[in-house]
Formats: sequence, structure tokens, C-alpha cells
Amino acid sequence: MSGPGDAAITAAAAARVRELLTAGFVIDDHAQARRLEPFEVAVITPHVEQAGAVAARLADRSLEVVAREGESHQEY
Repeated sequence: MSGPGDAAITAAAAARVRELLTAGFVIDDHAQARRLEPFEVAVITPHVEQAGAVAARLADRSLEVVAREGESHQEY
């Protein structure tokens, strides 16, 4: 049973972000492909503890993390 503290959920979310930043591309306004930038990726979680867990798993990537709950902003 999964729940707010399920490590598999946060691990999967962090893995997907890493995958997008490693192999993800976007098409810009000039029809050119370019790598996806960290500021263009959002992870939305239904539980505050999940957001913190995903942020912790991404800390090694020096990614900016913005939490809407309370409008706090963290850089990792």
C-alpha cells in the first residue's frame, strides 16, 4: 500500500526528473531542439512530506526547488 511516506513514489519522481534533465528536449520558439533546463521541470505532490523527500533526492543535482505551500523557496 502506498501513502504519503512511500519512498518508492518519491524515488520514482526524482528518477523521472533526472531522466528528463539527462535526455529530455524541448522545441524552442525557433523550432530548434534544446536540452530541458531544471527551471522548466515541476514536481507537484499531494503531500508536503513527499515534496520534501523529492527535493532531498534531487539535492545532488543543484536544482532549484520551489514549494508553494507557504511559498518557501529552496536551492539545492
